[in-house]
Amino acid sequence: MRLALVYFVVAIGCGGGSEMAAPPKDCAPRSGTYVLTVAPQAPNGCALKPGSIVVNVDSPPADDPTCTSDVTESADHCKTNLTQTCGDGVGKSTSTTEAVTWDADGNGGTGIMTYAYSANLADTPCVSTVRMTYARP
Repeated sequence: MRLALVYFVVAIGCGGGSEMAAPPKDCAPRSGTYVLTVAPQAPNGCALKPGSIVVNVDSPPADDPTCTSDVTESADHCKTNLTQTCGDGVGKSTSTTEAVTWDADGNGGTGIMTYAYSANLADTPCVSTVRMTYARP
C-alpha cells in the first residue's frame, strides 16, 4: 500500500463583537517530520490495518514510473488534495485520493484517504476509506 504525502492546514478567522472579521491568514509553512497515523473507516474492503509511520513532508513520495499524481493546494496553503493512480500495464492497479486540512500553525492536520486496489483487470477493486492524522513527533 502506498500512502502519498500531502501538505495541508486550516485557516482561522479573527474577529468579535461588532468589528469586521479580519481576513483569514495564510497557514504556516510545513517542513520536517510528522507522525502519520491511519485508522481505517467503513468501508474497508481492502482490509487495511491501523498504524503509524514517520513521514518527511520535505521529501516527495518515491518516484514510481507507473504512477501519475496530481497535487493541488489552496491559495492560503491550508488544504491540499492529492490524486494518484498507479498500474503495471497488465491489470494490477491502485488509486489513492487524499484531502487533508492542517492546523493553522502547521503542527498537525487531519484528512481522509480513499484507497482502491485491483490485482488484475477481471477483479472489481477493493475500496477502503482511511482517516489520516498528522502530528509532530
